[in-house]
Amino acid sequence: MFRLLINKLFNKDLQIHQRLLNLILSTALIGGFLSMIITLFIGGGTGAWIIAVILIFVSISLYLSVVHNKTNIAGALVTGMSNMVIFPWMYFKSGGLNSGMPIWFVLGLIFAWLTLKGAVCYIMYAVNLAALTGCIILGNYHPEWFSEMPDGYMQQDIIQSMILVSCIIGIIFKYQTYVYEKQQTEILEKDEQLHAASEAKSQFLANMSHEIRTPINGIIGMNTMLLKNLDNGNTEEILEYAKNIQSASQTLLSIINDILDISKIESGKMEIASAEYDLYSVLNDCYNMNQTRAAEKGLRFEMDIDKTLPSVLYGDEVHIRQIINNFLSNAVKYTESGYIMLRMAAADRDENTVMLRIDVEDTGIGIREEELGKIFDSFTRLDERKTRNIEGTGLGLSLTKKLIDLMDGEIHVKSEYGRGSVFTALLKQRIVRQEEIGDFSERYGSVTKKEEKPQIKWIAPDAEILIVDDVEMNLSVAKGLLKPTQTHVDTAYSGEECLNMIKKKKYHLIFLDHMMPRMDGIETLKKMREDNSHRNFNTPVIALTANAIIGAKEMYLKEGFVDYLSKPIQESEILDMVHDYLPQMLIRQEETPSAVRQSTPMQQEPKKPARGNSLAERFPSLDIKLALTYSANSEEFLLRLINDYITWDKRKEIDELYEKGEWDEYATLVHALKSSSLTIGAKPLSDHALELETAAKQENVPLIFEKHQKVMEEYSELMEELIKGKES
Repeated sequence: MFRLLINKLFNKDLQIHQRLLNLILSTALIGGFLSMIITLFIGGGTGAWIIAVILIFVSISLYLSVVHNKTNIAGALVTGMSNMVIFPWMYFKSGGLNSGMPIWFVLGLIFAWLTLKGAVCYIMYAVNLAALTGCIILGNYHPEWFSEMPDGYMQQDIIQSMILVSCIIGIIFKYQTYVYEKQQTEILEKDEQLHAASEAKSQFLANMSHEIRTPINGIIGMNTMLLKNLDNGNTEEILEYAKNIQSASQTLLSIINDILDISKIESGKMEIASAEYDLYSVLNDCYNMNQTRAAEKGLRFEMDIDKTLPSVLYGDEVHIRQIINNFLSNAVKYTESGYIMLRMAAADRDENTVMLRIDVEDTGIGIREEELGKIFDSFTRLDERKTRNIEGTGLGLSLTKKLIDLMDGEIHVKSEYGRGSVFTALLKQRIVRQEEIGDFSERYGSVTKKEEKPQIKWIAPDAEILIVDDVEMNLSVAKGLLKPTQTHVDTAYSGEECLNMIKKKKYHLIFLDHMMPRMDGIETLKKMREDNSHRNFNTPVIALTANAIIGAKEMYLKEGFVDYLSKPIQESEILDMVHDYLPQMLIRQEETPSAVRQSTPMQQEPKKPARGNSLAERFPSLDIKLALTYSANSEEFLLRLINDYITWDKRKEIDELYEKGEWDEYATLVHALKSSSLTIGAKPLSDHALELETAAKQENVPLIFEKHQKVMEEYSELMEELIKGKES
C-alpha cells in the first residue's frame, strides 16, 4: 500500500514540478499533523485549530494534484493560502522584519517558481510579492499591530527559520538533482540501446547481404556466360533450362533487394515503381520458384488462373511477384501434407483497369482465431510449439501487408486451426493489352516466349582493367561478363597484390572488393591514394562488393570510390559502368546481329560429367542436391567449384591467425570458409565455421579455443575426401 502511494506521488511519468509539489505537500501534511499533536499536548488550543485549517488546505491541494492532476490549481491554492493568509498573520504575531518571517515569505516566492507553470506562476508570484510588500508597509505605519515577544525570541526565531527554510530548500534541490540525474542516466541507457540496436541491424543486413548475394553471384554470372556460349551445338533444351535458372535467380535477387531495403519501408521511403509487365511471366516465375520446394515435401501445387485475365498490365511487377511468392513460400513452409493452390481472377474490371484477386490456399497447420490479429506483426512467429523447427524471420507477411498498403490494395486472411489458411490480396492494375492470358497449364511448357540475347554494341580491345577479389568464382564471373567487350582484364586476390600490380602497369579502370582478409578494399584504396609515385594514382576505382545495404553507396563514395557496383553482378550494370568510366577514345561502337531463342519452362536433369561414379558416391560428405543449387544445376560446374575449393585451401592461414590471436583476420577467413563450404554442399562444416566467425567477432576467445581444433579436423577430413573424390 505504501509503495503504491509513493508511486502515485512520484511517478516518473509526472513532470518535475508536479513531483516537487507532491513532495512539499506530503511533507507539509506529515509535519503539520505532528505540529498539531504537539501543540494540543502543550495546551495551545488556538494554535492547533489554525494548524488544522492549514492541513485542510494542504490536503485539498494534494488531492487536486494527485487524483485530478490539477497541479497549477493545487499550487496556487497553497501559495495563495500561505503568502496571503498564514504568513501575514504570522508576520504580525512574530515580530515583523526582526523575526524569521521574511525568510518564510522568500520560501513562498521560491515555491511559486518551482511548482507553478505558465501565467499562473507569474500571477501568483506577483500577488505573493505584493503581500510581503504590504506587510512591510503596514508594519511600518502601524507598529502597534505587532505582538510583544519575550526577550531573545527574535534571534531564536530567525535562527530556527533559517535552519528550517535552508533544509526545505536543500531537500527540494537535492530531489531535483536526483530526478535530473536519473533521467539523464535513462536517456544515456536508451541512447546506448538504440545505438547498439542500430549497429546490430546494420551488421545483420550487411552479413545477410554478403552471405546470400555471394552464391547468387555465381548462379547469375555463370548462367549468363552459359547463355552466351550455347551457340556451339548445344541443345535447345539445355538453353531453356538455363533460361529458367536465370529467371528464377533474377526473381530471387529482386526479393533479396526488397528485404535489404526494409528500412525504406519502416521510414516511409519505399516507392512503387510501375511499368508494363507480362502477367504470365510473373505467374510462371512464381510457379518455378515454389514448385520444387512443394514437390520435395510431397505437396500438390495447383494453379487456378482465370483464362480471361488481360495478358499485359501496368504496375509494380517486382513487388507483385514478391507478394505472391511470400504467400506461396509461407504456404509451403507451414504445410506438411495435402496441397497449396494459387488462384487469380478479376474481382472487378472495366475498360482500363482490373482488380486482381490473388488467393493462396493451403492445407497447413492453420492459425488460431485469437492469433489472427497478430499475423502481420513484424518478427512474429505464431504457435511456437508447432513452428519452432520451421526456418524464417517472421518478416514475410508483415512486409507483404506493407507492400499491399503502399499499392492501395487490401489483404485478408481466413484460417481454421489445424485445417489450413487462405491469404487474399486485392490489387488494382491498369490494363495495357486486353488480349487474354489463356490457359496457364497449356502455356506452361509450350514454346511461346521469344527474346533477344544480350548484345554487346561496343568493344574496347586496348582497355586495361584490374579486378580485385579474394574469391575465385567472383573473378571468373566478372571476367566472363567482360569478355565480349574484348577488354584486357587482370585479376588480383588481395589488397597487397593489387598495390604491387598498380606499380607495374597502368590501368584504365579498377574494380576493388571490400571484404578481403588482412587488407580490405577501403584500406587498399587509401594506400593507393597516399602513394602518388605510381601511374594509377588517378585511375577510377569502383567498389565491387556484396555489402548492398542502404547507405552503403554513400559510404563508399565518401571513402573515395568513384562508384559502387553491388554483387551479384548484373551484366547490363557492369557493362554500362565500364562504358561510362573508360576513356571514350578506347571505346569502339560495334553492332552485332541479334539472335532469337525460345523459352520452354521445363525441368531438366543436371548435366553430368563423363564419370563412372556419381558425385554422391565420390563425395559422400557433401549434400550434392544442395550444392547443385549453387552451381546452375551442372555437375561439371560443381566439379569446377570443388576444384577451386581445394585450391583455395586456407587451413594453414587459419591456424596461424588462431595461434597469433588475430581475431579480426580470423573472422574474415572463417567467414569465407563458411560461405565456400556451403557452396559445395558441406553444410555441417559451414555451420561450424559460422560458430567460429560469430565467436571471433564477439572476441569470445574461450569458445574459439573450444571449437577451433574440431572444426579444423573436420576441414582436413573434407579436404582429403575432396582430393580423393576428384581423382576417382
